[in-house]
Amino acid sequence: MPQRVLIAGTSPLLAGRLAARCLAATDSAAGADVVLLSAPGSRPGAPAPDRHELATFVARCRTGAPTPSGHGPRPAGASAGPPHDALDEGRLTVVCVEPDAVARELKAWTADQVWCVTPGWDPSPARGARADSALAGTLLAALPGLGARRYVHVGPETTPDEGRAHRSYRDLERLAVETCLDAGVSWRVLRTAPAMDDRAPVLGECPPGAHRLLWALHSVRTEVEDRVPDWFERHPLRVAGVAGLGLALLTAEQAAGELWRAGAPGELPDGFATVPRPAPVPLADVLARAGAVHGIDVRPVPDREDFGAADRLLDLRLADVRRQAVRLRDAAPAHTDSRPAGSAGPAGPTGSASDAERSATTGIDAAGTDAAEVASPAALSASAGAAPCSPQRSATPSAAAPQGGPAADAAPPPHSPTSTNTPAAGTPRSPAGPAAVPAHAADAAPAPLSAAGQWELFGAVRAHQALPERTQGGTALRHRVLEVAGRPLMLFEGGAGEGPPLLVLNALGQGPGFLTRLCTHLAPYHRVVTWQVRGTEREDPAWGIRHQLDDMTAVLEAVGAERAHVLGWCTGAKIATAFQQHSPQSVASLVFLNATFRQNGRWDGMDTKYESDLAAVCRALDRRPDKAARMLDLLAPGAAGGKGSPGAQDAGVLGVLSGALADEVRRPFRDAEVLVRYARQLVDLWRLDSAAQAPRVAVPALFVCSEFDGISSPARAREAARCFPHARYAELAVAGHYAPHDRPALVAELITEFVRAPEEVADLVRYAEITWHIDMEGTAR
Repeated sequence: MPQRVLIAGTSPLLAGRLAARCLAATDSAAGADVVLLSAPGSRPGAPAPDRHELATFVARCRTGAPTPSGHGPRPAGASAGPPHDALDEGRLTVVCVEPDAVARELKAWTADQVWCVTPGWDPSPARGARADSALAGTLLAALPGLGARRYVHVGPETTPDEGRAHRSYRDLERLAVETCLDAGVSWRVLRTAPAMDDRAPVLGECPPGAHRLLWALHSVRTEVEDRVPDWFERHPLRVAGVAGLGLALLTAEQAAGELWRAGAPGELPDGFATVPRPAPVPLADVLARAGAVHGIDVRPVPDREDFGAADRLLDLRLADVRRQAVRLRDAAPAHTDSRPAGSAGPAGPTGSASDAERSATTGIDAAGTDAAEVASPAALSASAGAAPCSPQRSATPSAAAPQGGPAADAAPPPHSPTSTNTPAAGTPRSPAGPAAVPAHAADAAPAPLSAAGQWELFGAVRAHQALPERTQGGTALRHRVLEVAGRPLMLFEGGAGEGPPLLVLNALGQGPGFLTRLCTHLAPYHRVVTWQVRGTEREDPAWGIRHQLDDMTAVLEAVGAERAHVLGWCTGAKIATAFQQHSPQSVASLVFLNATFRQNGRWDGMDTKYESDLAAVCRALDRRPDKAARMLDLLAPGAAGGKGSPGAQDAGVLGVLSGALADEVRRPFRDAEVLVRYARQLVDLWRLDSAAQAPRVAVPALFVCSEFDGISSPARAREAARCFPHARYAELAVAGHYAPHDRPALVAELITEFVRAPEEVADLVRYAEITWHIDMEGTAR
């Protein structure tokens, strides 16, 4: 009877590669059946693949054929059919489930061997560790019901300087060993560094290291060229803090091959092993090749003194890459200014002996289960070449650990008093004793990826990055017309997701174009509802705050919802606050994007220049509407950013308005009559005392503002956030007023995580370009 191997993972990329390995290794009439259970944490901008995409990926990996492009999104990683409507490709069954549905799905299966693939590649360490812990815990609890005899745990190769993430993954390893010992199940704990694969973007993954570097270049190029298409033909991008650093370019195929050798079905001894890394490639060389693939002239410089806005944005997005880099051998210490501008974290690798040894390939890690007892991979690495994961040989610690390095943490020699002989598979042992996974000193580490190989791989990743975003397929909002107060109201709705819908309140006088990209990224995860805010069209009567609140009530009734998460952009923030006070039972939470809380006589001195000019003109037009034709040219905004916060650097190219918004920004200023209506709406809004309402807002509130917002004052929004009892304030670096349009995936991720876990959003979405200022009690951080 064929054996069954269950491979469950939060990384479709690595789990799929392992499934292909298993199928290829057991390719016979009596070969093993493989169940690939994919449970990644899907997020805006990186939706998880569906089962058809995964099955195709596995089949292509198995045959070595190129994989075709993916198509269409799946909401939050959900499968295309019922849980048991699994895709059967010969001996492969692919099941895609939500992370919280794994326990239910496992009840339908049995397996001889179980793989838990949790490599810790989520861009958010806290979110990734939580998802990985949930999957591993569920699998371990299900082992008796599955009837498994072998369990293989795949986790990340972390170091103690990674803090909470390191402890979390070492705790998972300890739990795996203790559970298997109690159940009499043989076990293996394997660790791998981040890997590269050209299909990662299509599978919704961006592993640390080189993939984050390629993403940083792609994202900066996209954001700049949306404003000035030919900007990179005349300007380079400058980077600092890369001298003496290198990246180990491990391919996913190499990682999967070594993992399979160390954990393949069979009577294997219990133990720990670490996938060897190739020798690092200088980070400056990687940047040069990756930049050329993206059509960008990337130039290393000694410091950040003359950085423009685009340079700063790239610098922030490379912060995680520098943390993954290692000190090259014989390299001088990094420049003292290696920390990204605006970053409060460490400057990157310290140049310590352990970091230097991490740059070499890592061999077998013989260790116990306690984090403090886990042998340092560096201490087990041979400077001339380390041993890969291999189940047939015996392990010895390397004699090449540098003086002053972590030699004291190395595993003891095989015959030392604290070592134990490796027992047969399934033999119980105490988790306190080191479990050795064998190696052979003659085995060579993976060869570094050649320059030609880098060009090929980077080009393939770039080709997949350039494909239309998977979030855009099938998520266009439907529109219908309601009759409210005897007048038509254009309603837009769509998307999926359980729970209260997300009501998106546009700014006064604006059309839906500003928020189209954001709604597209939100729709796979939420039911999204927005409408054309009324009051500025020629046929509209005067439409004040009270009428806007009536429209919101009518929209909520029309979509059949009792409560909603209310999102207000720009002037919509004050109206959203008023609606929460008007109908508190209808609001689950509030999200304010680039909010203006301007009010006459309050927060003096915090206006942007645009706000000051607008206020003066609107008050004049309220008194003398006949002057409107002369004032049209004074108000139409020609830029998206201005100079931003006081003391901020010039926004440069990132302060230029996106061409896609050129017509939208002129909507309230297209003729004198519309301008008068718009001015009177704003004068009415500025009389609204949101500061007095804010302390009574009992629901969580999220503020998302921008450093270079030259239209709505970030300083005033920050002061307003302190008035809300349960507020978070996040400021996006090097972003302007139209951040929901310019960075829709990031803003959608903030919204999605906030709606799901408002008290934890600051930990779940923590990137170098985000500064968190206000905690859930309304006080400054």
